[in-house]
Amino acid sequence: MAKTVKKNTIVKKTTPAAHNCPYCNAEMKALNLPVCQACHAIIEYCPHCGLPLEKGAKTCTSCGH
Repeated sequence: MAKTVKKNTIVKKTTPAAHNCPYCNAEMKALNLPVCQACHAIIEYCPHCGLPLEKGAKTCTSCGH
């Protein structure tokens, strides 16, 4: 068998996605707080995945619950 030559591949490191406030779009540094630090809006969280729900949303856009 002939040896196969490996091509140079670039491996990209992924950074964790920043979670933004659904009201003012500011980056939320502490996801466990019930209030946005920037706009002081009360934020509801998905009981299934724990991410912030969009304003007036009945289902989570991330997990669908």
